[in-house]
Amino acid sequence: MIWYGIGRTFTESLRLDPAEIITIGPLGLRVHQWLAIALVIAGAIALFLVLKRTRRQDADPFFLPGRKPEAAAEGANPAGTEASADAAGEGPQEKNIE
Repeated sequence: MIWYGIGRTFTESLRLDPAEIITIGPLGLRVHQWLAIALVIAGAIALFLVLKRTRRQDADPFFLPGRKPEAAAEGANPAGTEASADAAGEGPQEKNIE
């Protein structure tokens, strides 16, 4: 609704045929442009309400309920441990193959 209303507002400003012009404040726009602007506003409100309903503050934004990955098993090296061990000089030694 938002993108359609934006495009329709622009398209209606290019038209040359006669249409009723409604003046609100300093803006004198065609009735079709006011309708398109109302569509943009309605679409923005609907988007806000849908996002507010679906994105609760206490919900995890990355995983669906029950789909969070299991924690690493006890005694397993967490990711990145080997890289830090190599940087400290404690990792496996390289062998020269000649």
